[in-house]
Amino acid sequence: MRWLLRKRRLRMSRNKQGLTLIEVILAAGILSMCLAGMLVCLTRCMAVMRASKRYHEAVKVLGMGDMKHAPRLDKSIKEIEVTGDSGMVEGYTYSRFLEAEETPFDPEEDHIYMIRTRVTWKDRNYEKYHEVVQYLYHVEDK
Repeated sequence: MRWLLRKRRLRMSRNKQGLTLIEVILAAGILSMCLAGMLVCLTRCMAVMRASKRYHEAVKVLGMGDMKHAPRLDKSIKEIEVTGDSGMVEGYTYSRFLEAEETPFDPEEDHIYMIRTRVTWKDRNYEKYHEVVQYLYHVEDK
């Protein structure tokens, strides 16, 4: 009788050489979850790379605009303003605005100006911008 039980055990161990259906389905499920996680990470990484590229392009347009429209202080202060120059890089618009700041020392003579330089672009139907704010002390000759 013992001999018969040993023979059955040997036969069962020889026949069980492959994987069962449950093991294959479980392995496929784990693999698909890992691949889905990697796909999410990849798409987010691509979005960050695209945003970084657009931001660096905007900084380049900002520098190009500052060179093209360099402020000349020997003329009127209002000639510093630039509205909507989109001829440098396609899809980007350069603009510069001037606002007079009130000083607490002498409110009648405003010599401090706030210069807002902005580059705008569209990204997936949303308007985005990069802006630099500078202050300028300028006294016009009378």
